[in-house]
Amino acid sequence: MQVYRKSTNTGTKYCLQYNLDLIASGSADSTVRVWNHQGLCLHVLLQHIGIVRCLQLNRSRLITGGDRKKIVVWDAEHGKLCNVVHRHPTLLHLMWADDMRLVTASPDAPGTLTVLSFW
Repeated sequence: MQVYRKSTNTGTKYCLQYNLDLIASGSADSTVRVWNHQGLCLHVLLQHIGIVRCLQLNRSRLITGGDRKKIVVWDAEHGKLCNVVHRHPTLLHLMWADDMRLVTASPDAPGTLTVLSFW
């Protein structure tokens, strides 16, 4: 077993996802970083203002959510912006996505689930 330890984002890490090829992390410094499994940072993705609290990595599609109710869709393999949803109806703390929909969970009382289908 090999262990890699890297200094990652400059802020506290709030979320992490990985697949067979990539690792994605989101942090308090508003950045999303995409890594390979050897610890090399491939892309620094800038679009959020505030903490990046959740993300979902499906193959090369990366969906990120932050404090400002903003959802961003990326091509993680190439580090390219695909789409931005500026005004999600609630705060974002958890998300799950498949090929048909995006489901988000919010801490807003009494707790909110939102289902989006836009790709």
